[in-house]
Amino acid sequence: MNNRDNFPPEVVKISKLQAAFICSRPTCRRFTIAPSLSDDMLVQYNGKVAHIAAAAPGGPRYDQNGATERARISNAIFLCSNCADLIDKNNGKDYSVETLKNWKETHRRWVLDNLNKADSSDTTITSHNQSGGITANTVNINTVSQIKVDENRKHDIDIFLKSTKVLNEDQMHNFYSNLNGDGACLIEEVNRIDNICQFFKKTGNSFINPQINEAKLNFVKDIGPLTNFIHLNFDKWPYNQQARNFNIQLKPDYLRDTMYKQMKIEDRQKWDVLFDELKTLLSVVFDGYNNFRKSIKHELYL
Repeated sequence: MNNRDNFPPEVVKISKLQAAFICSRPTCRRFTIAPSLSDDMLVQYNGKVAHIAAAAPGGPRYDQNGATERARISNAIFLCSNCADLIDKNNGKDYSVETLKNWKETHRRWVLDNLNKADSSDTTITSHNQSGGITANTVNINTVSQIKVDENRKHDIDIFLKSTKVLNEDQMHNFYSNLNGDGACLIEEVNRIDNICQFFKKTGNSFINPQINEAKLNFVKDIGPLTNFIHLNFDKWPYNQQARNFNIQLKPDYLRDTMYKQMKIEDRQKWDVLFDELKTLLSVVFDGYNNFRKSIKHELYL
């Protein structure tokens, strides 16, 4: 018995056309169709209309309450084959329904914005041996679109450089290494993560480039659960530290005898469970930061 809610042919067809046969992942946007190299009447195609919420129980992002939506176009996203495989790895845990719907809507707007637009970024006007008061061998006029691209890139580079004064790559790696090692770090490291979150939430700190801005939003979205977990479950250790930038640790009273509490084996077991939760939250934030950095390097060539 087939328990999958597959898309009807019409949904598949319209999804491809509405996406213009271009991958909907903002950091990809690869063409998925091209002429065949061997037959004038054939094409090469490597696209896929994927389910946002899985078509069957046990699949990535499956929603047991979404039966009426699973086969509708609202649950469909057009991707290249590579990205379609990527979103389903780890049973879809790395790519949420919210993220995929954001990709789809961003791509829809991008396609609409570019309908009937010509690529004029390389347009030049050339004149040879002009007369009438001005003589020039060649006159090149940069198009408005190219100037706009340069201004947008300059704006985004400026925002990124400002962000590195709040949190840079080395600091992020140290934060990850410290917490992932033994569940301990400096309070200043947590403050940096809080501060970068607040920095990017300011409306004036949005990136013009949609791929970079999406990666930034995904990174910021995942910071809250991690910092909330730290503020709830961490404490100063040792307790007698006087420095402003003091050490904090995950439930230190679960790991050792103190004057306030005797350690029990059950406490250590609880600590292990909390540590696993911490590492999961930390990994999500670290991956989000790395994806943000990759989008910066890819789009701004930094």
